[in-house]
Amino acid sequence: MSFLATITFIGAFIIFVASPGPGVFITISTAIGAGFKNAKYVVFGIILGDLFYLILAVYGLGYLAQTLGDFFIVIKIIGGIYLIYLGYKIYCSYKANKNIKSKQEKSYLANFMTGFLNTLANPKTIIFYLGFLPAFMDLEQLTTGDILYLMVVVATVISLVLLLYAKMASMAKKALGTEKATRRLNKLSGSLMMSVGIYLLARQ
Repeated sequence: MSFLATITFIGAFIIFVASPGPGVFITISTAIGAGFKNAKYVVFGIILGDLFYLILAVYGLGYLAQTLGDFFIVIKIIGGIYLIYLGYKIYCSYKANKNIKSKQEKSYLANFMTGFLNTLANPKTIIFYLGFLPAFMDLEQLTTGDILYLMVVVATVISLVLLLYAKMASMAKKALGTEKATRRLNKLSGSLMMSVGIYLLARQ
């Protein structure tokens, strides 16, 4: 993989990850509703989902994604309904910040699966890896070392960008730690999460 292709991919991928979309909104809403620690697990799930599509693209399995088109529709429906459910619970929560955190800390796996399912169902992610990625490099010429390097780049960029979003959202909630502010932030984060769920359901 050439140096130019590497730099071009990294630049494009940073823009892709940082641009507003379901992944960003899910990360922010989780950080606001449940804190930075829980948002980290959402980001880990997003990373795994991205790596899944990266492997599909690199090994020329785009046709598999087309073959499993109905499967991805099912994933979108399940993911959308699940996000709407979580968003509704956060929106209707009137408990103080500490109570919300203690409740959410018991569901790290749920947070991880939220990020993972969101990525699998996100058209933006599918288009990038199976559509745009081949434009940046000749996937058939990649060596095992190149593939591992791409995986590290993907994981690193997603971690840095989304965890920064999560940290800022978490700090904003702590700075506005009154019960009234907590209620407003819960409504905001719940609305964001429900919006992502509705978006996924609408993109059938």
